[in-house]
Amino acid sequence: DPGEAAPLARSVAAATEPSPAAAPVRPPAGEPVGSRGVERPAPAAGRPPRSDPPPATLLRLKPQIDAMFGADKEQRISATTSLVVDPELLSDAVPLAVAQALDVLARPRATLGEADSSGVVNTLVLLQGALPGTLELHRAAIDALLAGARSLGPTTRQHADKVADLLRAAAQRRPIADLQIAHEAQRPMALALAQRFRAAGYESPAIEVVGSRAPARTEVRVQGKSERGFARWVTRIVAEAVDAEPRVSTLRAARPQADTYEIWLARDLCVPGSRAVPACAGGAR
Repeated sequence: DPGEAAPLARSVAAATEPSPAAAPVRPPAGEPVGSRGVERPAPAAGRPPRSDPPPATLLRLKPQIDAMFGADKEQRISATTSLVVDPELLSDAVPLAVAQALDVLARPRATLGEADSSGVVNTLVLLQGALPGTLELHRAAIDALLAGARSLGPTTRQHADKVADLLRAAAQRRPIADLQIAHEAQRPMALALAQRFRAAGYESPAIEVVGSRAPARTEVRVQGKSERGFARWVTRIVAEAVDAEPRVSTLRAARPQADTYEIWLARDLCVPGSRAVPACAGGAR
């Protein structure tokens, strides 16, 4: 339905325009390791690990995914748009929507109604709002969706082609884990964390000393629509290092071009006289 796809496409365009100011400023190439601790490792191979969404998130998503394929056109548009613009739900919604679209495409074409074909288009629109990490995680299922969707008509083919372009570009992007430390005593811990992230397939290009800007409690700040499965895994690794549950927040206005996670270590971590944490010495947990 071209009339249904147009407003959804506009929502995606408005919600995915890159924001250059969203990501932390990185030191220029060649800057020596000093207060900012620039590290530029060779790319790591393999797909980064992720953690599954909690059951409460799946329960929250199910009615919205069902509405994307429902009989009511306005509800289809509303459900799809709300997911496209929600950085905390989009990445977890993608595999559910793709699975439902594949179920639709597995049925005989003659039995498909308007709601079915619109649901497939809505899924393609949803995918256009996702970041590279989410697309890459579900590459095989998305490839199958694109192969089946193109037979549904010119509007669907146009959206499938846009997703295919994004999927090709996604292979060149790796998630980013940036580390912010309060003071030099935290550098061994940060270096150990950076090494672990790189081994898992992340870029971890900088360790920045932020001084008084450091939070009272260790934080993981998720930029925009970055893959939440990665965010949950990053949070677990940071929790192991600092021996406490980090605060997790979403930088909703950020529109990174690659999935990006900022780790801000608590200001009193590794300070003499504070609670001892083995990772302050750089040891693996």
